[in-house]
Amino acid sequence: MAAVESSDIGRRATLNAFLCQALAWAGLTNEALAANDAAMADAHAIEHSDHDYIGFDVNQWLLGLRFRLLTRLERFDEMRVCAESLKAVLDSTRDPVIKMVVHYTLAESGYFSNDRELTSLHASALADIARQHQSPYLSAYTQFSLGLSEAVSGRHARASEFFASALVSIRGSAVAPELESEILSHHALSLLRTGSVALSVSVAGEAMEIAKRRGNRFAECFSLLVLARALETRDGAKDPAVTSLSREAFGLLTVTAARVLRRVLDVDQPSDENEQAALVEPD
Repeated sequence: MAAVESSDIGRRATLNAFLCQALAWAGLTNEALAANDAAMADAHAIEHSDHDYIGFDVNQWLLGLRFRLLTRLERFDEMRVCAESLKAVLDSTRDPVIKMVVHYTLAESGYFSNDRELTSLHASALADIARQHQSPYLSAYTQFSLGLSEAVSGRHARASEFFASALVSIRGSAVAPELESEILSHHALSLLRTGSVALSVSVAGEAMEIAKRRGNRFAECFSLLVLARALETRDGAKDPAVTSLSREAFGLLTVTAARVLRRVLDVDQPSDENEQAALVEPD
């Protein structure tokens, strides 16, 4: 491979940022973090023209991507360090889009780390921004974040309402398709926790189909875990569909390295020796 000219180092960082985004979307979390490492190492060389062309600060984008990846990997000590940098971004920008992304990212991390206060704080801040800058895109992120805040506090019926509202914004205005399958997965989980098992099965199945179609392995893994749990509740742990879905879900857990999903559903990683799924014990 030819050496990169010093004048092109910043452009390489920008390309690695896009690679990080693509790999994160595909659910290849460790690979995405490696691309993020490479991009951040060269980020000092990114020129203003590249920031202007993309429409936002690439360094801030990389920081937000990194924080989400660390959340999914359950690397909470590193998350805390990264969170301080994200909070500094909030203090330094007036851009409502950047603020939206940071508040959403912090709210999501609060949900996955079971931090009610953090989730509520940033979901509420996002709602304040949404009242000042109305748009379907911002509404989708706001309703999703408010749903996460309700869910982490155990108010699952109210969370389901917010998730449903977020889906209305996404589908009615054709915005934020990147959120759809993840919101459906959260919606299905909240429905399951309110006892609406049949509806949970339906919504989780829809989430799975959309995630597969769009290549979003994280959401696919999440939806499979919820669907297996819902079917187990309805049909029993020994149902063949439950066994099959559990194996598929844990295969994706290995591929995505999204350890945080085990925390959400309170399941254990199956052992290599017996390949047991935590939801069921396959025959």
